[in-house]
Amino acid sequence: MTLPAFLNAVADSNFVWLGGKRFVVPAVNARWSAQRVLSIVAVHTALAVLLALGISLAIASQPLGWLVWLLGLFAACQSLVMAGLMAVCWNQRVTRLNQNPDLPSGQQPPPFRLGLWALGLVYFVLLGIFTPLAMVVTVENMHGQLAWNHTRTRLSAQGERLTIREILGPEIPANENAGAAQVFAPFFDYPRESTSQARPEITNAIARFRDAVMTPGDYLPEKPKRKSPEPRQPENLADWSAAYRKMLAQPKPDSPSWATTLKLPAPGDPARDVLTCLAMGDSVVAEVCAAAALPRSQFPLHWDQGFDVLLQHLANMKSVEINLKLRCAAHLAAGETDAAFADATNVLNVAELFREEPLLISQLVRIAGGALATGTLWQGLVQHRWSDAQLAVFQDRLARVDYHAGMILGFEGERVCSATGLDRLLSNPSQLPFEGVGLHRLAILVPFGLLRQNQVAIANYYTEYLHELRALQTNGLQTGFAPLLQVRAHREEIRWERMPYSPFTVLLKMLVPATVRAEAKAARGQTMNYLSRIVCALERHRLAHGSYPETLDALVPAFLPKPLLDPMNAKPFQYHRTDDGWFVLYSVGEDGKDDGGVFRAQAKGPILDWPWPVPTRADEGSLF
Repeated sequence: MTLPAFLNAVADSNFVWLGGKRFVVPAVNARWSAQRVLSIVAVHTALAVLLALGISLAIASQPLGWLVWLLGLFAACQSLVMAGLMAVCWNQRVTRLNQNPDLPSGQQPPPFRLGLWALGLVYFVLLGIFTPLAMVVTVENMHGQLAWNHTRTRLSAQGERLTIREILGPEIPANENAGAAQVFAPFFDYPRESTSQARPEITNAIARFRDAVMTPGDYLPEKPKRKSPEPRQPENLADWSAAYRKMLAQPKPDSPSWATTLKLPAPGDPARDVLTCLAMGDSVVAEVCAAAALPRSQFPLHWDQGFDVLLQHLANMKSVEINLKLRCAAHLAAGETDAAFADATNVLNVAELFREEPLLISQLVRIAGGALATGTLWQGLVQHRWSDAQLAVFQDRLARVDYHAGMILGFEGERVCSATGLDRLLSNPSQLPFEGVGLHRLAILVPFGLLRQNQVAIANYYTEYLHELRALQTNGLQTGFAPLLQVRAHREEIRWERMPYSPFTVLLKMLVPATVRAEAKAARGQTMNYLSRIVCALERHRLAHGSYPETLDALVPAFLPKPLLDPMNAKPFQYHRTDDGWFVLYSVGEDGKDDGGVFRAQAKGPILDWPWPVPTRADEGSLF
């Protein structure tokens, strides 16, 4: 059976037209008109749209635009192919009949043969399924590319920065850029075409770096379960000394190389033991600290790799911060306040290495590093070890930190990296599920326009998010962040819960919800920063006058250039002196309610206020 015979047989079948053949198919000697074909396409498409709406309401209880679009598009393509080819074959037969009236006017039904039915099934699959699918893929690819081009042009016209070079700005001279220091080079010296293999000498250099900054946290004894809240305490150097001794006695495969050779004197001075072991990394830590003191910092990440960019430096810089925090505690215990002060400032400097890195994870690691720096500063504060000059330096360094601006930078970078990653996925066959198969072949089966649509959805979401972050930064100073964060968190929770599955937004739903709490973490970090600056001013007042002031207003301007308001409600922080010679100082926290300065009412309960911990006050948890 030939293809024209198959198509004419289909056109002549009353079953195909559900008993309505006489309303659809013309007389045997009449030609199909273009209007008839388009009418069939329109009716078929309308029925498919109604079917898609019914399925949407049955499954998701709401119309699913993507299902309506794809099913309607497929129906239109299918009916256009089938009806169009039927019209061509029918009209050819009419022409032959007009030229030779002696030909049979009717369509003779083919004899029932299994081979003919199988051939007819092949014709139907090719014309009724594969060809329309190929047309849908082609249309969707064009649709997705046009949508992405339009989105990119629109965002550029709005002044949004859509390339990593725009975000990073001009190249920083190497002598001003901490990220260009040689000590960091091994983390970025790997072939761009491979994110899993690096040269052996580079791998060894990273191992040496980790050896130098590693602390034996895995060897620390388990903390006993508390029966009641206890005040926060400085680092327990006796536990750290025991951990180092245990590591030296029973090194593990991942222990530093020097663990098998270093010998400690007899126990008795925990600070000496800790400093002796930390000295094994002095040269590397000194290089990191020297670089961190430079005015700018941009690491040479392989930004063109998009999602695959390696970020080994993040975890390793956190190890450096923990190393420095332990050094500070040991130096304080040894009576070496100047060395401890250098350690404390270096923790903040290392955390701020990520201030110009336009990635959300980098900014979150920066905030976590700021908490470590605050804890390091706190160790000297509760022991009254810092001098007025040192406290003034801390205040100056803390005043340069802006976590909200960093969060905006991070989301701008996330938008660029998501676009770059998807561009790379579409342009590099090795990134596709079937390695080595070109896009020109895969495009027959996979509508890459769907990836473009996801690219559009992600870019639009990040842009909307950035608009809100910028407004939050402005409005938060007037009303406080707490009410704004609550409204946004509630709205986003509902948004993600109610967002139905869609191939146009599947990547958005996979990648973005983890970012919902990011601005809340920035608000907490900035609040912690303000509290640290106020406590430095309180300690300077105590050094000058022998006691803490009655109110925070007494700190201005001698010890604090201007009043610092609680970022969560845009009102003064809660403060009063206590009879034990300390004070109570706290923010109302994320809920914006004053709960009397209690961090948690019960273990593992919700966080209430954000109090500054003092050694005479017990609480269920701590701000940092």
